[in-house]
Amino acid sequence: MLYPGVALRHETETRPNRRAIIGGWGITELKTNSVMNENNNTRKEQQEDDGSLSFLAIPQDEGNKHFNCRETTQQKLINLTFWVCDFIEGVKTKFGAERFLVKIKKNRDDKDSEAEKFFTNSSEIKYVLKEIKKRNAFPRRVTMRASGTRYYFE
Repeated sequence: MLYPGVALRHETETRPNRRAIIGGWGITELKTNSVMNENNNTRKEQQEDDGSLSFLAIPQDEGNKHFNCRETTQQKLINLTFWVCDFIEGVKTKFGAERFLVKIKKNRDDKDSEAEKFFTNSSEIKYVLKEIKKRNAFPRRVTMRASGTRYYFE
């Protein structure tokens, strides 16, 4: 091939469904499902749109965030190491307002369906979560510790 994505007529004559003649020069453009990556001039295959929502990769609405996973408690997490993935602040529960809902995973590469969530009102945990968010440093590996009724991350 002389040019990326363009072939001479004789190279595509056997594949009439993949060609479109561009004028009298005998040059044919190949109709492929690939795109040129402008940064490094290499071809990158596109996935074919299967009509699903997951194909669109729509980012999560930060104003309407929720975690669709199993709920656990802080007591069950004491002395365990896990990955903190995300959190929602200002959640109102029957135990009070301004709670944090924290999404965790046992292993960093676990699927979202294997994630868990817990509620906390610990000022130490809230502070750490806000600082991680400021630094845009999720996910973070932590160990849950407790001293009496005080919970904190190490």
